[in-house]
Amino acid sequence: MAPRSEPRSDILEDWAPSFYDHTYLAVTEALVTPQRTEAEVRFLEQVLLRQRKDLPVLDLCCGTGRHLELLADQGYTNLTGLDRFEDYLVEADRTLGGRVELVQQDVR
Repeated sequence: MAPRSEPRSDILEDWAPSFYDHTYLAVTEALVTPQRTEAEVRFLEQVLLRQRKDLPVLDLCCGTGRHLELLADQGYTNLTGLDRFEDYLVEADRTLGGRVELVQQDVR
C-alpha cells in the first residue's frame, strides 16, 4: 500500500479536547505517582542523556511537564515541551517557572 499524502479526514476529528479534559488529569494524577515519574526520568538519563546536562530534550505531548520538571530540577538546561492544549501548558509554566521553553502545537 502506498503512503498517503494527505491525512484521513476521519482521523482528524477533534476528539482529543473532550478526552484530555480535567477529569483525565485528575485520574492520571492518581495513577502517575512521583515515584513512577522519577523512574522514567532515571531511564531517560541512563539510556539517552548519559548525564550530559546540555543536550537538547524535546518532550512531545508534555502535558503539565512532569518529566521536564524533574529534568530541570536536576540541572538540565536545554528543555522544550510541546503540547496541543493551552490549559496543560499554563499549568506546566506555573510549575516550571520559565525554566523550560513551552510550545503550543499539535503533533499530528
